[in-house]
Amino acid sequence: MSDTIRVSILEIPISSIKEYHLTRSTVNLEQIKKTYRQYEIDIFKYLYYRTGDWKQAEKYTAEIPGRMRHFFPTYKQQMSPLCWLMQIARSMAIEYHRQKDILEENQKDEQAEQEIKTSLNRAPLDGEEDDILWALSQMDDLYQDVVIMRFVVGLPLREVATTLHKTKDTVRCIQRRSLNIMQKLISVE
Repeated sequence: MSDTIRVSILEIPISSIKEYHLTRSTVNLEQIKKTYRQYEIDIFKYLYYRTGDWKQAEKYTAEIPGRMRHFFPTYKQQMSPLCWLMQIARSMAIEYHRQKDILEENQKDEQAEQEIKTSLNRAPLDGEEDDILWALSQMDDLYQDVVIMRFVVGLPLREVATTLHKTKDTVRCIQRRSLNIMQKLISVE
């Protein structure tokens, strides 16, 4: 067996390929620690100003060495270490904002759900039941089904999803949309 590989018109010694593979896949922990310490303050500043939360910035800054070890095989040597670390920190900031948005959205959903439950479970005032019935009649059948099953009947999200042959996320989305539609329709009238 030959000690070279022919790539198009080039012959590359196998030893250099093995050496390249080892340097790209072997994580030098000392080098990671040194690089992290060198840029730790810059990373923290970036994360603090992106998240606006001191504790989250500290937490994410402390997670950077682990991410460095994980992503080291994809590190491009022609890029500066600070640039690479900022890419990692940026992805963490984006992740933070996505999680924050999801949490806020879920809180809004729960608040709207609670408001609708409260209004549907108490005895309707004069004309209020008519408003609810009218608003329901203005929505698609699927939206009506979700609102009635969730808030009038009181079925859990999972059971509504099973009944309608939908995923829980789909039902949650339909629920949010239908509640928004109902609130707009009732407030306009």
